[in-house]
Amino acid sequence: MKKTVICAAFAAMALAACNKEEISAPETNLVYREFKAVIADGTSTKVSFGEPDTDAGKIPAHFDNGDEIALTDGSTIQKVTVVKAEGEETTLGGELPEGFSPTAAYYPYSSYSLEDGQTVPGRQYADVVPVLLKSSSIDDDMITFTASGTKAAIVHFALTGDTQLREVRLHVNNTNASVDNSPKYTISYTSQHGSSPVDLSSAPFDIYMAVDAAEAGTASYIALEIKLNGIEQADSSIFRRKISGVDLSEGKYIDMPVIDLKEDQIVADQVIWKFGSANDGDCGWQAEQEAQGGSIDGQTHANYAVVKMASVDLNDKDISSEVDYKFQTNIRYTEEFTVNCGTYRYMAIMSDMKHVVRDNADGQVNIDVPDGATVARGNITFDSSMLGGYDNGGSNKWAGVKGTKIENVEVLYFDMLKKFGRDNGYVNTLASQTITPNFTFKVADLKVSNVPEGETVANPEYKVYWIGFFHRLTDINEMIAATEAAEGVSAE
Repeated sequence: MKKTVICAAFAAMALAACNKEEISAPETNLVYREFKAVIADGTSTKVSFGEPDTDAGKIPAHFDNGDEIALTDGSTIQKVTVVKAEGEETTLGGELPEGFSPTAAYYPYSSYSLEDGQTVPGRQYADVVPVLLKSSSIDDDMITFTASGTKAAIVHFALTGDTQLREVRLHVNNTNASVDNSPKYTISYTSQHGSSPVDLSSAPFDIYMAVDAAEAGTASYIALEIKLNGIEQADSSIFRRKISGVDLSEGKYIDMPVIDLKEDQIVADQVIWKFGSANDGDCGWQAEQEAQGGSIDGQTHANYAVVKMASVDLNDKDISSEVDYKFQTNIRYTEEFTVNCGTYRYMAIMSDMKHVVRDNADGQVNIDVPDGATVARGNITFDSSMLGGYDNGGSNKWAGVKGTKIENVEVLYFDMLKKFGRDNGYVNTLASQTITPNFTFKVADLKVSNVPEGETVANPEYKVYWIGFFHRLTDINEMIAATEAAEGVSAE
């Protein structure tokens, strides 16, 4: 039997909520009253509890002394406290207005308000299993509690490793977007667990988080963001699971796989390719459409490679009779490599390809063409090969753009936690992901029309400085600054 000793249910949480709604001052005298309380079979709470019944998905549980419970008659809220917890029957006691007759009861006290009813708290607490309970019946002075109808499910994570745990954040997302900066639920260990981070070890460290079951029912995945302490290269890692793989209906207890947080695994497998003669040349990347003039040159310039776009003839497929030229050259990495996308979640490329290919519209032309010719913007597609195209396979999609001090050069960055266009669509975040050959940037469909007779169009070129995976957006900023310095571009 597993025993967890916890003081006062949600005492800390109640501090945040106590000013939200004052207990109404009674017009009659206060009298001390006691109630008996039981928790229906199979329900769970933050109190001392036994091993989960994995078949039923529940934790057998009982109240602890000091737990605070809200009683309401629909117009006021009164507080009672567990004064005696013995076996399956619990005694609740408190000073209540004379004649007060409760119609409902809620645990913990801080989870209930007259305006919002019972809600799952976003701020949760270390060493507490924050399940919500509500009364299923009140018969005279006997209150029966259940987790059904409280909206909440419990997710249990077990962490092992050799790192220090600072904070955990649980994200619940109902779109194809990646993990955002506003987690739904947070537990901080530096402020609640002995005022210091938790030292993880080979013995599992348990984390229990309550989730709004209705919200989870519309989500595509849940993701645990783990904030770590003392790791310079990566202060957090993210572990995501598709919502279809778990049952987060109300009253359920979900046991997630053990997550091992060893420092050498978290910071391993960062991948960055630096181009140019001062670095690794073409870094093993290849230019496609070579037969039509496509090429990559990593030796002429110190800090970047130049990719020449081929003039392609696709048997007039998707080309109108008015188009004189169509340019395309993809760059592709043809070796396998591994990367931990739970740690290095941003893939970025520093290049002027967007300026060359995309920023040709409304009279703005960024490639050399004869007078009178018109240019239609092309397309840029990031394709991971094994997962398909980025952001559901769409062209010209990236998480963001960062400017640089090098003329016309920008950084396009891609959040690897977004959905891709093939198979299950999500990169693995529980371990390093092996990316199969043909990791590709497709740079295509740049069209030049109305070229005067006798004139030609030179093959456009774009530069690539580096491609890589980064932990934070600030790490990308540092890489940009280092590249600017190498190119002799001074800070303003």
